[in-house]
Amino acid sequence: MSVEPSALSIRAATGRRETAPGIATRVWLALAAFVERQRARTLMAEMEDRMLKDIGITRSDIDRAARFGHASPDPILPWWRDPTNR
Repeated sequence: MSVEPSALSIRAATGRRETAPGIATRVWLALAAFVERQRARTLMAEMEDRMLKDIGITRSDIDRAARFGHASPDPILPWWRDPTNR
């Protein structure tokens, strides 16, 4: 059984259309993302250099890793678009 058909029937029953989130929702989501990034930075800053090396980053990469989820400034491309795999 799929979740999608039941979600569609609920939307059809309520008569509501899906709309973009309002300004309050966007502000709340941005604040939540900021707090989560700050928490990640704090946790990584408390790690020893040996532990950071184990996860593949250095102290100078902490901010980038917290912001983008990885230490590399280059975007991680899927294998079919990665130029190094050709």
